[in-house]
Amino acid sequence: MSIEETNTGKEYIQQSIFEEKDETLRKGKKEKKEKKSKKEKKEEKEKKEEKEIEGKEKKENEGKETDEKEGKLIDRINKVIEKISVIETKPRLEKFHIKYIQPILEIDNEKLNENMQEHIQLLTSAYDSHMKKIDLDKVALLSPKTPPVSPKTLPVSPKTPPVSPKTPPPEDFLRVFGKEEYVRVYETPPPKEYADAYETPPPKKSKNAYAIVHFGSNPVYLELELYFFIMLRKYTNNDILYLYSVNDTPSSFVDAARPFVTDVVPYDDRGITYDVNFESGYSNFNTLRTCNFIFAYTLETYEKVCIIESDMVIMGSIDSVFNLNAPAVLTYYIGEKQLKSNDAITNDPKDVIAKCKEMGRTNGGVMLIEPSMQGFEIYKDKIQDVVKHTCKYPNETLFEYVNTSYFNMPIQYNLSHFLAKPNIIKKYGLSKDEILVFHFNETKFKHIDIIKNPVDDTGINWLENPDPKYAIKRNAVMHYKDTVYDKHPEIKAIMLKLAESPKLAESPKLAESPKEAESPKTPPPEDFLRVFGKDEFIRIHGKEEYDQNYKKSSPAKSSSYKKKKPKVKKTQKCKEDEEINPETGRCRKVCPPGTIRNEKGKCVRPATKTQKVKKCKEDEEINPETGRCRKKCPEGKVRNEKGNCVNPKK
Repeated sequence: MSIEETNTGKEYIQQSIFEEKDETLRKGKKEKKEKKSKKEKKEEKEKKEEKEIEGKEKKENEGKETDEKEGKLIDRINKVIEKISVIETKPRLEKFHIKYIQPILEIDNEKLNENMQEHIQLLTSAYDSHMKKIDLDKVALLSPKTPPVSPKTLPVSPKTPPVSPKTPPPEDFLRVFGKEEYVRVYETPPPKEYADAYETPPPKKSKNAYAIVHFGSNPVYLELELYFFIMLRKYTNNDILYLYSVNDTPSSFVDAARPFVTDVVPYDDRGITYDVNFESGYSNFNTLRTCNFIFAYTLETYEKVCIIESDMVIMGSIDSVFNLNAPAVLTYYIGEKQLKSNDAITNDPKDVIAKCKEMGRTNGGVMLIEPSMQGFEIYKDKIQDVVKHTCKYPNETLFEYVNTSYFNMPIQYNLSHFLAKPNIIKKYGLSKDEILVFHFNETKFKHIDIIKNPVDDTGINWLENPDPKYAIKRNAVMHYKDTVYDKHPEIKAIMLKLAESPKLAESPKLAESPKEAESPKTPPPEDFLRVFGKDEFIRIHGKEEYDQNYKKSSPAKSSSYKKKKPKVKKTQKCKEDEEINPETGRCRKVCPPGTIRNEKGKCVRPATKTQKVKKCKEDEEINPETGRCRKKCPEGKVRNEKGNCVNPKK
């Protein structure tokens, strides 16, 4: 045997040994894996069994807990149903619904058994029936001298629904009792014009709201309000409410406002501001009626209400007003630097009422309040003191008089157009872009009048006036014109339709109206002309009335109308320190020694004459009043009494 064969045999034997070892290792690993897998399977099986046992125990516990929860919820529902029957007013019931009933209704019905669902149905039925009862009591107020009438006793007419002081109007009956009851009683389907509107009351959308408080039959205010509703809605999703006096607001006004607001809310101001004797500072406007803002305090379904007047221009969203502390009103006397803040203010009621005949300490154009019936009752009691002292701005005095501690409404939410000048707003730390609301208060020429008649008495087009001091105000007017007035011609159509109505001032009254002097049935002629225009004015009032009192006299004054000034009777005698004013015929103070009266009628010191200049340039001359040199008038012009170079009169 050779050496090579011997080595080959050794290698074969070694390889066989290695293969046997490998096979032994593989078998050992396989056995280990099998043992491990058996152990794991056993452990998994044990875990599953444990989980199943735990699950069964958990279900049993959950069943017990569910039974306990359902029992507690049923007890809770029963207690809520008992409390519902005690509530007397609709606002309180709605507030109660939000706080206690709504959380129950939001529970998923799939998780409730039949017993629970039946109890919830009992709850909703109790709420709905009590709400209808309250609504019926409210409708009965339409006849305060007559007790409320049951629907079963209402007279039946197959064609004409019964409407009398003793029965609620059909639309209110429909809203309270529903469509089926309406058909049963009146034996006719509800008219289409209000069936959809009143069959189900509109749900409240927001926790805060804006309120516009209306009274009277002047179309000027309605026109402002309609445009204002459109403008406000552009910048907010909060509710917009139209509060109106049932005593002198025409029903046509309410119908015109209804499509633009979330809800219309009637109030009765009889015996509070409507038929109360008060010496108003305006001849055709009883300022005591501005105290009707107190009726916004009855809106208890809202957390905060912003009472805002309609003679405003809104530049953007003002919803941030609801983040302010309340109650709040703009207060001027706290100092210019504080006007931009929402700081707390305290005052003495005696001091407020003592100074109420002075210029306004506050501006009530924008108020932020937290509604409460208790607050409303306090205002009603205190308003008598405001009447007694004949306050100049009753609403602002009343607010201060009642709220001894309140907050300032930042001026950017209520900037008077008089203050809309660069040098003034700079004192307040305001820039023009920070102003949210412009208030056109204390003026006959509001933003809408400027747009309609931009040319003033001097012949200047106000919208094109380049004077920088009016730039901020002009920007607000142009914003209103471009975004609201020009884009909504339907408002003009509504106002013209109202002008054609023979019953422009027909009011949805609760009782007989007081003297006509307290509630004029037609708007003042100048306001009628401003809203409806010349042609409509002549058709209603006659051409003779227009020619005598409102006809334009010159092209420069074509855009404005004015009554002829009454002739002033000249006074024959004046006191020792007075003299007769030749222009008015009235007495005026004699100028103090050392002063003279200038062309404007003011007492001024005479200009001190300086030493006359002996020589002037060729194109100059001496001013005889000052003794100084001045430019000569160009050829063809002469100097008038004021010293200006003008063309000579022909």
